[in-house]
Amino acid sequence: MAPVITDINPNSLKGLNKDNNNICTLEATVITGLEDIAGDECREKLGVEAVLARGRVFIDVHVSQVPQVLKFRSVDNINE
Repeated sequence: MAPVITDINPNSLKGLNKDNNNICTLEATVITGLEDIAGDECREKLGVEAVLARGRVFIDVHVSQVPQVLKFRSVDNINE
């Protein structure tokens, strides 16, 4: 099972750093228990590693990749 959201170190998310203008961190909600599936989709479609939390997936992507993330099938909602 994925860790709870409070266990995530925000420093591990590059898009939260103000110096990374071309990288954004996206939070996607997923059905609890399917976090690994969403993480696999991030890796397969974008080549990025996701940070998993219970019911959520966080990914750092280049701003040009955001439209691709919106087409993910394993996620419910996406927040910036």
